Amino acid sequence: MKKKLLALVLSLGMAFSIAQPATAYAAEDAATTAAIAGAEEKKLNKEYSVTWDDGNEECWSKITLNKQGILGVDLTHPKNNTLGYIAVRVTIYDENENCIFYCSEDSDEEDGAVHIGLDEGTYYVKLTPQYSSYVHGKTSSYKFTLEKNKYCELEWNNDKDTATEMKVGYDYTGYLGSNASSLNDYRDNADLYEVTLKKGQLYKFTFDNAQGTTIVKLLGKNVKLDDLWPSLKADDFCTEPGTTFAAPYNGTYYLHIYNYANEQYKYTTKIENVTPKATSIKEVKAAKKSATVSWKTSRGTGYQVQYSLNKDFKDAKSVKVSANLDSTKIKKLTSGKTYYVRVRAYTKYKNSESKDAYKYSSWSKAQTVEAK
Repeated sequence: MKKKLLALVLSLGMAFSIAQPATAYAAEDAATTAAIAGAEEKKLNKEYSVTWDDGNEECWSKITLNKQGILGVDLTHPKNNTLGYIAVRVTIYDENENCIFYCSEDSDEEDGAVHIGLDEGTYYVKLTPQYSSYVHGKTSSYKFTLEKNKYCELEWNNDKDTATEMKVGYDYTGYLGSNASSLNDYRDNADLYEVTLKKGQLYKFTFDNAQGTTIVKLLGKNVKLDDLWPSLKADDFCTEPGTTFAAPYNGTYYLHIYNYANEQYKYTTKIENVTPKATSIKEVKAAKKSATVSWKTSRGTGYQVQYSLNKDFKDAKSVKVSANLDSTKIKKLTSGKTYYVRVRAYTKYKNSESKDAYKYSSWSKAQTVEAK
């Protein structure tokens, strides 16, 4: 409980400003280089254990991944009679001895897990109990797992130069946890993605399963990571999840996720092209003073059905239908009259003045129906 209260106090202190993420550096001391050189190769999905004592206050492992994915470090926390379960810090280095990840899971339970998105390659994992002198003679078990995933965040991705490349239309999975109670420069307090958007196309930005005090923004290429003022204009573009917007320029945008919470959590995020696409009419079926129009589903947030007594749609009337429908009934038609009918998709979005606007696809080919 004392550890969590301390973490909360420090988290609130940090909440008044967003620090720029640190850059990953090569190992700064000979001891780390020697430990990496002597790290034992470990296999995935195999149980290992380590007993902590004066001569064994760090546990090093070498892990080789043949696929991109999310590395899991499942471990048990050693228990002290006074302090309870002691957190085990997880630090990860890449093959060039760059420290790319740090997390200390502050848990009141015996079992814990830390997750990190990694590209294929060789990595070195250091496990260190938070208070080593209090766990002498205690044993921790640990195991490495890999969830293969082509669409996950990849560490180190805390700044623009190292941002994870994101493709439009795919759900990306990540784990985030700043461990604000620690001053370690490599704590996983931010994830950054780089995505390319096309000017004039409409996109929807989503973020799910946020916990703790989290800031999530999609930023323009020239916007600083700590600039949170909302704008949909090209020069200072900045928007939050749930927004449907028109990309103001061709090129690079950055999705920035910053977390003040003390524990890791899993999230999914997506940038989807929702520009409306043209549809076509499947059938127009006549009924008494009405007609039922059905069409092929398309991309958009809704459909507009237009009908008129004139083939040039002069004095046309229209109805709007939600995106989850593919048919509607046109009422109050005149019996014996022939009507021209067409359909188009539309998407509602926020324009550069943050006002509601609509973008429409082209019209479908018109069909005729004679009301009964």
